[in-house]
Amino acid sequence: MGIDGPPLAMTLSNLNGFVTTWIYIEMLAKKDSKIRQAWFLPGKSSFQLKGLVDFMKLGLPSVC
Repeated sequence: MGIDGPPLAMTLSNLNGFVTTWIYIEMLAKKDSKIRQAWFLPGKSSFQLKGLVDFMKLGLPSVC
């Protein structure tokens, strides 16, 4: 596949790992309510800037 092969293989590998992990955690979440509360898809509240600004104040200098 030439130059397109490695990125395609990496994408398929990561997708496979994600789907496998998702299925496994969904099976565990059916048995344990604590896992069910912790495992959720990101929603509107996940992207609030309240905690992100505090994180950036610590995170950006650490990267530098």
